[in-house]
Amino acid sequence: MLDMRARELWLKPSDFALLLYLFGNATHLTSGTNLFFEHGAGLGMTFRKLLFLVAFAHTAVWTLIAWALVRPDGRDCREHAIRRSKCPLALAASVSLLIALSTNGYRYRINENIVVGSLINTFHAMRTADGLTVGMLAAEFEQKAQHLSAQPDRSILRDAKPFKNVVVIVYESVRWRDLGLVDNTETSSPTLARMASEGILSKSYVSVPHSSKAYFAILSGRHPSPGVEMREVMRNRHDTIWHEFSRDRQGATFAFSSLYLAFENMGGLLKTLGIDQRFQTGDLAKALNTEVATSTSFGTSDELLYALGAQRLSKSATPFAAVFFPVAAHYPYNCSGANSGRQSFADYTACLRYSDLLLAKMIDEFRRLNLLEDTLVVVVGDHGESFGEHGLYVHNSSMHEEEVTVPLIFWSDDGRLAHYTIPTSQQIDIAPTIADLMGMLHSEVQVQGVSLLRRNGRTPPMFMSTFFEGVGQALVEDSIKYIWEPSADRLLAFDLNLDRNELSPKIITGEQKNAVVQRLRAFQAYQELAFPRQ
Repeated sequence: MLDMRARELWLKPSDFALLLYLFGNATHLTSGTNLFFEHGAGLGMTFRKLLFLVAFAHTAVWTLIAWALVRPDGRDCREHAIRRSKCPLALAASVSLLIALSTNGYRYRINENIVVGSLINTFHAMRTADGLTVGMLAAEFEQKAQHLSAQPDRSILRDAKPFKNVVVIVYESVRWRDLGLVDNTETSSPTLARMASEGILSKSYVSVPHSSKAYFAILSGRHPSPGVEMREVMRNRHDTIWHEFSRDRQGATFAFSSLYLAFENMGGLLKTLGIDQRFQTGDLAKALNTEVATSTSFGTSDELLYALGAQRLSKSATPFAAVFFPVAAHYPYNCSGANSGRQSFADYTACLRYSDLLLAKMIDEFRRLNLLEDTLVVVVGDHGESFGEHGLYVHNSSMHEEEVTVPLIFWSDDGRLAHYTIPTSQQIDIAPTIADLMGMLHSEVQVQGVSLLRRNGRTPPMFMSTFFEGVGQALVEDSIKYIWEPSADRLLAFDLNLDRNELSPKIITGEQKNAVVQRLRAFQAYQELAFPRQ
C-alpha cells in the first residue's frame, strides 16, 4: 500500500477487477518504494508516514499472535482459543463481506470510518479556528463561485469568431520550469513552443498538484476538494460548460485516455463533469484488433491515443468536445527514448520529447481529417514534477514552482489567437476561457475562475494546497508567493521576479503572517463546505 494507486481496495476489497489490477501490476506498483526509503521526504510526508507506521503495527501485532499460537507449550491454549473464537470470527467475516459487497465503488471516502463517520462529520462541521466557525471563515474567501454570465464585459478578442469544436489535451506531469516556451531557449517540446508562438500562452498554477484534482479544476472552472478524499465523485453531477455544450449546441463530448479510467474513479469523475463518451486507448485498440506497445500500472502507451481518437471524432456529425489524457511523461518515465528503470531527469526529458513528437503527429492527423477547422485546441499540464529541488521527488506534496506551475496554451490552426501572452493564470481559468472563446458566457454555470480574455489588467490571487492535507498551502499575489507550513507554523515568502527558483525565503511573522494565513484558512474552509462529507 506504499503506492496510492491501490487505495480503492480499502473500500471495496471484493472488487475482482481491482484485485487483478493489483497483482497484475505488482512490479510497477512498488516502483516508487526506492524514493520512499532513500529520501528524507518519504517518511516526512504525513500520510506516507502513517501508512508505514500502520503497516509496522499490523505486522507486529500479527507476529505476536502467530507466536502465541504456535509456541511449543501452547497447544492446549491454541485449541481452546480456536474453539471459543469460531462463532465470533464467522460473524465478523460475514459482516465484513456484506459491507464489502455493498460498498458503492463510485463513491469512496478514503478517510472515513463507516462506524463513527457521522460523529466525525459533526465534529468537522462544528470545529473553529481562532474563534471563527468554518462557515464564517468560508464567507471571507475571495474566489467564491459565480455564474459565467457575471464575467467582465471587456474582452481582448472583441471580433473573434466563436469556435465550433474544442480539443483539450491534459499533459501528464509536464511542468512549466525548463520548457523554455518564453525565453526561446533550447526546448524539449518544439511543437508546444510553436503552438505557444501562434496562440495564447500562460504559466498556469494548479489548485492541487495531483491528477484527479487537476482534471476537476480544468474541466469545471472550480477548485477541487482539499485533501486526498475524492469528494468530487460523491455527486452524480457537477454543472459545467460540457453539459451546456451537449444541451445547447447538441454537441458530443468525448474523453480518450491512455490512463486507466478505473484509477481514482476517473471515468466516474468525467461523467459527473459532463463528458458522456469515455474511451481507454487499450479498449479502442482491442476493438480494432490492434495492440499497444507497452503498458504499466498507470495505463497504456500513447502511440495510438491521438490516432484512435481522431478516427472516432471523424465519425461525429455534430460539434465535438474531446479531452485527451496522454501518460508518457508520468513517473516512472517508461517511454520510447528513455532508459527505462533509471527514472532520472534525463528520462523525464526524453518522455517530454516523445510526447511532443506525438503531439506534432496528432496535429497532422487532425489536419488530414479536417478536424482542425473551426476547432479550439487547449494544451495544459495537470501538475508539475519535483526532482529534488526542494528535497522532494515526484509530486503531491510541494507548493514550489516545479510542482504547481504548468504550461497552458490556447491555439487554433487558422491563427485567430496569435501573439497573445498572459503571464500567469490558474487551472480554474481554463473552463471560463473556453466558454468565452466558444461564445457560451451567457451560461448560468458557476465557476471560480475568470476568462483570461477579460481580466482587464488585474491578475487575481492564486490559491493552492497539497494533496496530502495539512502539509502545505500557498498564495501567489503579483510576484510574491507565500507558502504556509501548518505543522511548523511557518509562513515563507518568495519574490518570484528576483528569486524564480525559490532559494531565498523570507520568514513572515506578526500581523502580515496572520492576515495571509487567515486568507488561506478561508480558502480551505470554502472548499470544505463546497464538498461536504455527507
